[in-house]
Amino acid sequence: MEVNLYSGRYQNDTVYFAMIMCPNCDSTPPAYGYTCTQEKVTFSDFRDVSQIRQVYNSCTKQFIE
Repeated sequence: MEVNLYSGRYQNDTVYFAMIMCPNCDSTPPAYGYTCTQEKVTFSDFRDVSQIRQVYNSCTKQFIE
């Protein structure tokens, strides 16, 4: 299991959120994320988050550029 940091676009804002990656866990998509101004944003539907990209990988302990 790994918990990675991702960024994406939601309602014209860039948001950051953690996502659990576990093939054996029945995990749900994130319910919320945070903007750069530390504002919590609740996702009405995670499918509306676009341009998702990995920012940090917890297994390799490296930021992705």
